[in-house]
Amino acid sequence: MSDATRERHHYSQELEYRDADEIEDAHALFAPKWYLMGFPKAGTHLLVSMFRPFAAPMPPTQLHRREWVGTFDHHSWSTEWLDIERQMYFLGQTLPGRYHKGHCGYTPELERFLYYLGVAFVFIYRDLRDVCVSQMHHCRDENDKLTHDDKEMYRAMSEEDALSAVITGIDKPGGGRYAGVLERWRFYAPWLDVDWIYPFRFEDAITDLEGTAERIVEYGIKRLATIFGLQVRAPGPGLAELVKQMADAARDTGQSATFRKGTSGQWREVFTEHHKRLFKEADRDNWLIRLGYETSNDW
Repeated sequence: MSDATRERHHYSQELEYRDADEIEDAHALFAPKWYLMGFPKAGTHLLVSMFRPFAAPMPPTQLHRREWVGTFDHHSWSTEWLDIERQMYFLGQTLPGRYHKGHCGYTPELERFLYYLGVAFVFIYRDLRDVCVSQMHHCRDENDKLTHDDKEMYRAMSEEDALSAVITGIDKPGGGRYAGVLERWRFYAPWLDVDWIYPFRFEDAITDLEGTAERIVEYGIKRLATIFGLQVRAPGPGLAELVKQMADAARDTGQSATFRKGTSGQWREVFTEHHKRLFKEADRDNWLIRLGYETSNDW
């Protein structure tokens, strides 16, 4: 038994439950099915890294070789929906103690499916201006692990023009269009109105990794306990060690293929007045204010 598995087992044994005498295997019962979701590029790597000591990725199956399940084509950089029935099938295979990860747009049908599937759904989001900067670097990076179908197009631009294209959107060389960040965000934003998922801000996580890890663990356990009509009374001392392991794993950025800086406020160093104007014109729904990043459009 690995140290991480032993710790998960130790932690689950220390939980106190109502009607605990009816539970034969608390560890197996309280291993949630997880879906780890982020808006690209909002720090999905941070969330997945945090889970390394706590849950395992879904193993490959005959029809699906990755733990990745997303809803949009072209590596999630488009607004072209993939076959939702197929994505539901893959998500339906999620096992207790395992996770799928991805970028998932909202539909009422998908939300109800995941709810009744009993998934613990964690959603990381970020200041959309920093998302723009991170996406711009991703599109131009020489690292082939940072996937994008048309990197050469973005590399041919200046950094300033590439950032403008990310904010406003741009036509694809072969036809079609890459939507701007604000346009794509509107497909993800409705998840914030779903009361049974656990959303959190990237900026809050990087300033309080331990607190974020603890809240995620407690959310997942309570999500599953509720399904079985059980009440978690006390987490036990094993939680502190598990939280430490999760926070340390999140700090180990070398395990992530998509990590770049992992800081907040990068947009201040890159946005020109031109970029500010483009962003404000695209942000017709005042998302910076609604998400708590600004109190007005005077920034």
